[in-house]
Amino acid sequence: MTKSKILFRSALLAILALSSCTRNKLQITNFEVQKPGSNDQINSIQVGEHILISCRVSGMKLTKNNRPDLQADVLLLKEDKTKPDGWAIVWSAYTLYQNDAPLPQGTPALRIDGDVIPSVEPGAYKLRFVVRDQIAMTKRQVDKNIRLERTVVTPPPSFANYPETTAAEAAANPGTTFDKAVALYRSGDLNNALELFQLIAVTEPSYPELNHNIGLILLKQGHTSAGVDFFNRELNRDPNHYGALTRLGDIRLQTGDQAGALAYYQKAANAHPHVVYPSFKIGEINLQQKKYDDAIRAFNAALQADPNDQWSQINIGTAYYRKGDNGAALKIFELLAGNPSAQPVVHLNFSLALYKSGDYARAKAEATKARDMGAPVDPAFLAILEKATT
Repeated sequence: MTKSKILFRSALLAILALSSCTRNKLQITNFEVQKPGSNDQINSIQVGEHILISCRVSGMKLTKNNRPDLQADVLLLKEDKTKPDGWAIVWSAYTLYQNDAPLPQGTPALRIDGDVIPSVEPGAYKLRFVVRDQIAMTKRQVDKNIRLERTVVTPPPSFANYPETTAAEAAANPGTTFDKAVALYRSGDLNNALELFQLIAVTEPSYPELNHNIGLILLKQGHTSAGVDFFNRELNRDPNHYGALTRLGDIRLQTGDQAGALAYYQKAANAHPHVVYPSFKIGEINLQQKKYDDAIRAFNAALQADPNDQWSQINIGTAYYRKGDNGAALKIFELLAGNPSAQPVVHLNFSLALYKSGDYARAKAEATKARDMGAPVDPAFLAILEKATT
């Protein structure tokens, strides 16, 4: 029972927000939002309830080996008239899809699906699904209005009083019972999956992945504290368990405990240096805390895991810019801007760094390019550049 996770990635120099690039071939079709086990489209869910999101993505660039590199993130936005576009991001999810497996020959297209658990206050929101092509450095997004209702919380099921014969069967064949529970989970039948996992726990409380999977289900059902307990039980079995460490880090981060989140992400990064996610999250937190040297080290660690991770490169440039090393920022953004399919954020950030260096003509060219690609470049900034070059 694994799920690809990787983060909501932000890479701005901070003074302007970005919209999706209009010059790309990436397309999202057949976008669906459903509850597990149902084919009906939904417009409302309970807070803490998990939902399934799926779509078809086409038009992505491929490597010479016919491999894509896509990331798909989910955001919730709430109306905020103080923001340029009238909406503010209030929640972000793990990446639903991150894969570079070869595709069959022909038109590049694939299906992306996954599940998320929005954790915000009840109210009306805009659900935004964003797909990024890491090779072309382009993105596409689709929005859906959705309402989150107040959660009707039921207590976690008891571990006691199972039918003796059923418990005996689970004790005799824990592997078979575990596989059945995983299949139930994937079908959306969380209650019966949880019951089978709990039957195994009666006699095999340290069965590999058992406590982690129980924790995942409890988390999806809105029982965060109970889920945390089982993630910790999994860590008692395996102190380096990637899923438990990163889930606990995510939970701490969602509650505003950045120090606690950093501790878990660092443990995960130390134990799993080949994975981008924990190092990237460490970088994001340090960037937010203005600890720029620490952020650069973390994003470089992410690049050690994946040298082609463009968002780590962009964020390194951002960190250099914010710490005052404009020369280093210029080198990074100039390199990234050389990609004909670079996203608007690259040209915008490159423009800001060029302006800071006094190269107003190139700054104007890059800012104009970012604007023409769909970035909401501040007209006042463009006016300053126009005046500086006339």
